[in-house]
Amino acid sequence: MKTFSSENTINSGLKYLFIAFWIAMSAYLIYRETSIAEIELHPFLSSIIQSHLQLSLTVVVILRIVFIVVSTYLSYLISVSHFEIPRKDYTIAVLLPVLHFCIPDWNTGFVVSLYWLAFIGMVFLLFPNNFSAPHFRRIMSAALLAGFFLPNGPFALLLFAAGIIMLTVWQNISVRTALIWLTGFLLPTLYLLFYYFLIGKMDLITENISVFFNFDQISLFNYNVLQYAIAVAVFILIVPFHLRLTEYKIIVRRSYSAFLLSIIVLIPAFFYSEATTMLFLSIIGFAAAFYWNKTLYSIRRKAIFAIWMILPIIIPILLILLEMKIVVLPAF
Repeated sequence: MKTFSSENTINSGLKYLFIAFWIAMSAYLIYRETSIAEIELHPFLSSIIQSHLQLSLTVVVILRIVFIVVSTYLSYLISVSHFEIPRKDYTIAVLLPVLHFCIPDWNTGFVVSLYWLAFIGMVFLLFPNNFSAPHFRRIMSAALLAGFFLPNGPFALLLFAAGIIMLTVWQNISVRTALIWLTGFLLPTLYLLFYYFLIGKMDLITENISVFFNFDQISLFNYNVLQYAIAVAVFILIVPFHLRLTEYKIIVRRSYSAFLLSIIVLIPAFFYSEATTMLFLSIIGFAAAFYWNKTLYSIRRKAIFAIWMILPIIIPILLILLEMKIVVLPAF
């Protein structure tokens, strides 16, 4: 009996069928996203930009698609260089836009795509790579990416902790790198404080410092079954994979370990507010895509391989059924 080879199947014409389906699914999800919501920013930024920002649909669509394209390209480079995914395997580049367009409105999706791009940019800069930028400059650039969001709320603090985790996993942590990371992270906020000091608007900080951690949101947000199911399913996917990490090279082991520990650090965001829950789910969806893609190459049974291939299709289809009121999920 001929041994089943998942890699040969992935590289065969079958993958184009799934890629075509995912592209069609992305197109449908883009088409159905017609609602526009306000972008709510932290009061700290009210002197620079409106706290309730309403952008035109054209601007939101263009920027969101640009962010998605850039983050997807960086994800493809990461998958090839650190997870040993074959360069000709583009399934991850097709899958990630589908996950993006599962978000129900363009403005929310625009904000999530911006945070997602920042997180992926951090991963790309903090993971060892072969491009020419000096090591300390890459750390400073990643810290600036995370610190850029600090004036907009506490989620940036979790990005700060995730960056420390990545530096530690890759054994790049030291007093110097820690100081560079802290300085780069605080720099955008220090510039903002200095600007407010010059224009005499420091009261925007002092009057709103108590709402930086707005824990009242925790009791106001209704969590539904799908959100819990997504989070639990990702961790169910991750744990068995990590039990087999010894089969892979050290660069792959460290890459997945950095992902897992970063996700654990971000867990408090799931319970803070609706916005941070969306950010957390989008980031674990990004991580899950890498686990899913790598697992494809280790499957040796046709039935399991077929089930695994269609697994990413389930969430978009479930969202469509929810929108059509065919499926109704209870809220807690």
